[in-house]
Amino acid sequence: MGIKLVQILKYYSILSLVLLVAFLGSAVTADDFHVINESAFIEGKTLTQPIKVYGSLSLEGIYAKDSIEVKGSLNCTHSTLSQTTIYGSAHIQNVKATGPVTVYGSASLNQTVIDGYDINVYGSMSLNNVDISGDVNVKGSLNAHQSRLKNISAESTQVTLSQVDARNVSFHSQSNNKTQKLFLKNGSHISEKIYFESGNGHVYVESGSTYVEVIGGQVHQ
Repeated sequence: MGIKLVQILKYYSILSLVLLVAFLGSAVTADDFHVINESAFIEGKTLTQPIKVYGSLSLEGIYAKDSIEVKGSLNCTHSTLSQTTIYGSAHIQNVKATGPVTVYGSASLNQTVIDGYDINVYGSMSLNNVDISGDVNVKGSLNAHQSRLKNISAESTQVTLSQVDARNVSFHSQSNNKTQKLFLKNGSHISEKIYFESGNGHVYVESGSTYVEVIGGQVHQ
C-alpha cells in the first residue's frame, strides 16, 4: 500500500509540473518581449516590459509602459512611448512620450508631445507641431515649425524657428569655430535669452518675430 501511494504521488507531481509548464508557455505574448534579434513591426499592443531590438522597429498604436531600445531605425505612429533610445534615425508622428527620448542619428517629429522630459538628438532634427516641456538638446541642425518648446541647447551652425515659442536658445561652441546662426521667422518668440558661447553668433529676426536678449551675437532685422 505504501509503495502504491508513493507512485500515485509521483504521478500527480509530474502531471502538475507538466500543466504548469504548459500554462506558462501559453501565457507568453507580445507583452513579454525582451530581446528581438531582427527587424520588427508591432501593432496595437500594450508593452508592459522593456524591449531591445537589434534591427529596425516600426510601431503603430502601441502603448509602451517601459523602455524601448532600438539598434536601428524607428518609425512610430499613433503611440504612447516611455523612455526611448534609438541608435539610428527616428520618424515619430502622433506620439506622446512620457519619458526621455535619445536619438543617435537624425530625428523627425510631427504632431508629438514630450511631457516633462528631455529629447537628446545627436544629428539633425526636424520638428513640426510639437510640444516639448523638457529641454531640446541637439548636436546638428534644427528646423522647428509651429511648435512650443522650453529650452533649446544646440551644438550647430544653424537653428531655424518658424512660428515657435521658446524660453531660451543656447549655442555651444564648436571645434571648427564656424559662425552660428539663429533664424526667427513668422512670429517666433524667445521669452528670455539667446546665448552664443563662442561670441560668434548671428540672429536674423524676420516676419514679426521677437526676442528679449542676445548675448554673444549680433542681431539682423
